[in-house]
Amino acid sequence: VLGWGGYWGWDPVENASLIPWLLATALLHGMLAQRARGTMKRTTLLLAVASFVMVLYGTFLTRSGVLADFSVHSFAEAGAALYWTLVLGMVLSLVAPAILFVRRVREIETDTTYDNLASRDFSFFFGMLVLFISAAIVTFGTSAPILSSVLARLGFDVKPASLQPGFYNRTHYPVAVLLGIIMAMAPLLSWRHTAAEVIRKRLTPHGVVALIGTAAAFLIGVRSGWMLLLIAASLLCLSVAVGVLRRALRENPLHAGAPLSHVGLALMLIGIVGSSVYSRSEKLVLHPGETKEALGYRVKLLGTESPSETRREMKLTLSRGGSEFAATPRMVFSPQMNSWVHSPAVRKYLLQDIYVSPVELRQSEDPGAKHGELGKGESLKAGGYTFTFEKFDMSGHGDGGGSIGAVVKVQQPDGKSATVVPSVTPSESSELVPHPAKLPGTGISVELAGIAVPRVQLSITGLPTAAPAGPREEVVVDVSNKPLINVLWLGTVLVLTGGLVAAVRRSGEAARVEREALQQATEAAGNGHRRRERHKVPSAR
Repeated sequence: VLGWGGYWGWDPVENASLIPWLLATALLHGMLAQRARGTMKRTTLLLAVASFVMVLYGTFLTRSGVLADFSVHSFAEAGAALYWTLVLGMVLSLVAPAILFVRRVREIETDTTYDNLASRDFSFFFGMLVLFISAAIVTFGTSAPILSSVLARLGFDVKPASLQPGFYNRTHYPVAVLLGIIMAMAPLLSWRHTAAEVIRKRLTPHGVVALIGTAAAFLIGVRSGWMLLLIAASLLCLSVAVGVLRRALRENPLHAGAPLSHVGLALMLIGIVGSSVYSRSEKLVLHPGETKEALGYRVKLLGTESPSETRREMKLTLSRGGSEFAATPRMVFSPQMNSWVHSPAVRKYLLQDIYVSPVELRQSEDPGAKHGELGKGESLKAGGYTFTFEKFDMSGHGDGGGSIGAVVKVQQPDGKSATVVPSVTPSESSELVPHPAKLPGTGISVELAGIAVPRVQLSITGLPTAAPAGPREEVVVDVSNKPLINVLWLGTVLVLTGGLVAAVRRSGEAARVEREALQQATEAAGNGHRRRERHKVPSAR
């Protein structure tokens, strides 16, 4: 969840960092398969190049300004030098490796990627394929503003636009389900082939766990087919990963990196389902001392404070079932961004977080005021009164200037009528200075706020109302909940921890390989030296 209370929104600039991450994850698994089986050598080379190119592409999207109209994170439009430098870097990074790959591809010896579908070889290949498809979908969606702009310039009836989050969500439901199933199956399979009976025995207990968990989700109200499939796949992956993690911790904790990351990813998928799909949000407009309900809470605005010119705080209380807590969302002005940065108040619970996010702090309109634009004969009703614009009054307007008035007939609630003539006078700077007209016997004032012949703009104040007269301070806040957000956070931490454990393990293995290679080279050099000594010819005396 972002600092201002929002959620991952598939913003093009946010996506720019996701694409190389997806490709790098596929690359990492390809390298593991290459190390274990000698396969996918060509695939890993291509993925390595693609990952780097997409890093440059993400930099281009962020820094060039091409997404300035489509992303809140994009930099302003860059100069031509930076723009073409980024383009040239992308082209060279793509073309040069492509030429080398085509020239040397036949020299890259590699084994068959997989011989049997019931094998870990195939699960690695299929998982990498799914990650690549996900990266391709995100790349297409992220590039949509650029593609649509190009089509528009070519004469097609297309308006430059970015794709909505719904596109990414719909296309990634099957991606997430497939990834969950693949992560569950891969540890249960042998590299080359696994018998069906062996798979059944290994999979059954984990399938039972997933089935029970999915049934529980259905009973508590989850009805979406995709959500139930995603929950089932996540629980299946979680159960298998926990089993593998337990074995790894018993045998060698340094081997726990991969299963720990898979446990974290399964928890992230479950947390994403709860915190995004089943999150609720309600927007409230509150005046000081006012109480309204949102998400089952009674929300009361105590008031606002301004500790400094660049800081605004909203003091609220939220109560439910006899418990109450204070919330202080803030708005801080950032000179660097030249805008207000919103900081929500967060109430953390075990199974959900409650966010109170500031939206706006403003002055409400005077409840005793009414504004409107009228043509001749048109009326405006407010506070039991009817105001009708009859005609312009030009009696005060001469050759040298003067005032212009509007004759307004006022029908009062008691049936009586009166006529008022508000007017305006041009000033030396050509601005119109208003001269309001009072309605006799009342506190009502009618002002000629503007003229756009043949229409006038009227501003009426002092109307009878039950609310206090004059503008009042009001705040707009968004109250939302994020179910299972802590499960998502826990999963994120476990993914990072698993990655660190795996990095420590692999760095140790790399150091050991280097030591062994150095030792072998030293021994080979020593053996060669001894052979040369034995074959030396004795020198003549």
